[in-house]
Order: sequence, then structure tokens, then C-alpha cells
Amino acid sequence: MPLQRRTTGRPRVAIMVLTTLGLVLCITLLKLSSAPLLGHARPHGPSPSVMRQSAVPKPAAGMNTLSSGTTTCAQFPLAKQRLGVAEWTPETIHAYYANLTLDDTLASQLRRYAARVEERRRSGDTKRLWDPYDSVNIESCLTSAPECSFFLWQDKALLMMGDPSSRFQFLYRKCCIEHHRLQVAVRCAIEIMSRCKELVWWAGFGTLLAMMREPGVMIPWDTDVDLFMEESESVTGCVTDQITDVNRVPLGCTATFVPRTAGDATHAHGKKFALIYGSSHVIDERDSRVELWIRDESKKSQRADIVFPLVQCGETLYRHHLPCPRQAHAVLNASYGPRWCKYCKHSTSACKLSPA
Repeated sequence: MPLQRRTTGRPRVAIMVLTTLGLVLCITLLKLSSAPLLGHARPHGPSPSVMRQSAVPKPAAGMNTLSSGTTTCAQFPLAKQRLGVAEWTPETIHAYYANLTLDDTLASQLRRYAARVEERRRSGDTKRLWDPYDSVNIESCLTSAPECSFFLWQDKALLMMGDPSSRFQFLYRKCCIEHHRLQVAVRCAIEIMSRCKELVWWAGFGTLLAMMREPGVMIPWDTDVDLFMEESESVTGCVTDQITDVNRVPLGCTATFVPRTAGDATHAHGKKFALIYGSSHVIDERDSRVELWIRDESKKSQRADIVFPLVQCGETLYRHHLPCPRQAHAVLNASYGPRWCKYCKHSTSACKLSPA
């Protein structure tokens, strides 16, 4: 019978050849998938020894998935999620952002962002600010600012598709440097504001968005932290004293006031009060910083009925516990529209928003 016929001669040789080819193909694919992410030429970056140490770990199975039954980002205040603050490690954050690179819409937006940054570099508009970045050591970035790995994953995706342009390498370096300074600035801002006992302050704008949507870190392409305060004569005077006295400004930081003008009341985002930089020497006023805003009742996203009473955010920002608006989802709806939570913890099904 045909099913009992033994395979001999040429058919057996053909099977052995196909098996060998299959093994070679598998080994080649494994080598490609585990190749160091920074192992190709880069015009801006650390030394080769640093690049070898900077390979982003591959995402482990299940790292990007929250346990079922956790509180969604739209419900507020947030209960502590099963994948809690203490469990967000650089590896889980790398895995989270590695999965986001699979989203075609986000990848397209990021390519446009990279093109805008490159255009600004060529125009010389940011020469004073960005040129010194080339000499900064970013060896520890993958652990100190793991969200920046998002740009490396994008670069690796292009490399695997045969595009060796390394267009996201500068974005990675820029993110590493600016987010390190932001972390210093946040610590300084918290220290300054904690000295004013009656001060009421909370996270807003992109910082609130990051705390509701990102895994305990800043949004990779964000360059500032936004904090709001409730204005009163005594409180504003206290913050003013902390900022104007150079001996009170925390070591390693710089603080400055934003001039008040007649246009403050009609500014698109409200009233900006002060800037706090995470550096002792500010080269350019556009450097990464904490922006301290005064709440403006005329702005829909700053109305008292959705802001107060404040609650503690369910997620931290670089392990700092910050106060948040009572109805954070309503604040973010008013600021960014209802699609702000599309990428919330990489789970769109968990982001059905409650009515504002």
C-alpha cells in the first residue's frame, strides 16, 4: 500500500536537505531577533562599549498585559492595580513600548515628529540647546529613563525592514537627557512646594496624561512637567519667596518667574506662573522644565467642579506621589478629547470613558 512504502534513495536525501535548510533559517532568524539594538552606525551616540551595553531586552511573555479585573484608567480615583508601582521595572516598561511600535498610526505620527525635530536641527533653531547633547553620557538611560527605549524600538523596526537610517537615534539621546533633567526638576518642584503648607497643587496637562496612561514614567516625547496651583495671596507669596531666594532653591536647580502680561487671561492654556529647571546652568529657556500654572476657572479643563477635592493619583511619576484632579478623565477629555486613552496601558478595551 502507498502509505506503507518506505522512503529511500532520492526522497530521503531531499528530506535531509530541507531539514538542514530549515535549521539554518531558524538560527539566522534567532540571531537577527537578538542582535544588539544599537549595533549599527549612529551619527550621535555613546562609544561602542556603551552601545554594546545598551541593547534593549526582548519583551517577555505577559509583561505588557495587566491582570483582569484591574481598575481602568477612566475610573477615578484609581485603586492600586495588580501590576502595581513596585512592579514596573525597566524590562516591563521596555516591553510596553515595544508593543506600541506595532501600532501603525502611532508609528506614522512618530515618523512625522522625527522629521520635525530633524528640520529644527538643520535650521539651527535649537543649536544652543541641542548641540551639547552629543557629549552627554547616556549610558544609564535604559534604567533611569526606560521610556526612551520607545525610540530604540522604532529604530530597530526600521532596521529589520531594511532601512538603516537610524532616524530615531537622536530622539533617543534627546529623550534620555531631557527626561533625566525633568526628574531632577520634579524633585526640586516638590521640595519647593512642600515648604508652603497651605499650597494646593496637582498634576495637569501632559503630566496628568502620563500618570493615567503611561507605566509610571513620562510620555517619551514630552519635554516638560505641568503642575497646577490654586492662587491666593498668602500661598503665592510663599512660593514667590522660595523661588526668588537663591539660597532656598534646591541644589542643582534653577527657578524663574514667567512675566505676567495682559494676555495671561486669554492664553490658550491659562496662566503660567513659574519655571523650575533641573539644572544649575540653563543654556536655553526652552530646556526641559517643570511649568507651574495657576488654575483658571474660565478654562474647561480647570473648572473647580472637576478638579476638587483632589485625590492621590493611582500611579506615580518616577515613584513620586502627586495629587490629581477628582475627575481626571473629565479633565483629560476637556484637554485632549475623548481619544486620549487609546494607548492606556496598551489596552484599548479598558479605556471606555465615563461621561464628563
